[in-house]
Amino acid sequence: MTMAPTEPDPYALVVGHQSARAFLAIEAANPVHAYLIVGSSGSGKLDLARAFAADIVAHQLPAEDRERAVRLILSDGYSDVILLGSPGESILIDAARDFGRRSALLPLESPVKVMIGVSMEMASNEVLGTLLKAVEEPGPSTVFILIAESVTPALVTLASRCVRIDAQPLSPEEVRNELLGDPALSSLPSDRIDRAAEESMGDLTRARLLAADERLGVRLTAWADVPGRLDGLGAHASEAAANLVSMVDEAVAPLKAAHAAEAAAAEEEFERFGMRRESKAKEAARHKREVKRFTDGEYRSGLGVMARIYRDAAGTGSLPLATAADAVAALDRVHADSIYNPSWKMQLTALFLRLPPLPSAR
Repeated sequence: MTMAPTEPDPYALVVGHQSARAFLAIEAANPVHAYLIVGSSGSGKLDLARAFAADIVAHQLPAEDRERAVRLILSDGYSDVILLGSPGESILIDAARDFGRRSALLPLESPVKVMIGVSMEMASNEVLGTLLKAVEEPGPSTVFILIAESVTPALVTLASRCVRIDAQPLSPEEVRNELLGDPALSSLPSDRIDRAAEESMGDLTRARLLAADERLGVRLTAWADVPGRLDGLGAHASEAAANLVSMVDEAVAPLKAAHAAEAAAAEEEFERFGMRRESKAKEAARHKREVKRFTDGEYRSGLGVMARIYRDAAGTGSLPLATAADAVAALDRVHADSIYNPSWKMQLTALFLRLPPLPSAR
């Protein structure tokens, strides 16, 4: 007796996003020509896009071919699912033109071709114009899945041609469950897992780094202590900022060490086999993005801790509501401006001079 092949689950590796997954699972049976997945850094947008692509392709294949197709698509190894760009990288115009050209070609292995475009929010007007033409004139068997952290003004026209799916940040509970299921973290105290999940901002990669960081609690306490130590003096504001910057630099050191080990392993592989999985330039750029993502996350998390302190002060009546609201607004502005590669020591020093001290510091 021949056993029926097991149906693969394209979404098995996607963490969270239950509502988005449910919607996409329905769409996969009869997809429209273009989708746009929007969500913050670390929300798992690319995993969701790959899973959706695998689901679309699997619906078009005989049962016995689906497991192979899903496995290859999820590892970026399937000829009819084509990826443009990388998270956090701008897209070259030549790559965009090739992407558009390939979208018009017939698929090779399946009845459908899926084109995944990453980091659309970073694309130039020229690149977006090229992609808009491709999306408006798709091949008869082509589906586009585009990914962006936000819909910028330049992206509005292209976004209007797509069905939008919002990928919400992972909840602390979803992050916590993933951390608890990670064998490398299973021996850690539960309070460290809880704290890492709360401070991860929905970014699972960041959460894993934080869970392994013994000094996370020390840094959070340092941020929480700042409002009570402010006194309007520039020297004290500068000292507090310098201390926090030093602690963030210390926190990112293990990630930089891991990058150094990865680069050394790649060099050894090149010396032994004459090839690298990734060029030095791309590897360095990826490492730089990962460091920025982690450090920005540290500062944003710290600013969030301070905002909670001011909200709590207003709630207990120890600070006037209007004063606390102004403080939270100032913190939010610095948080929003962090995308512009700020000098954090200067930003924090200026911020600390503007913030009101808590009554205990007066």
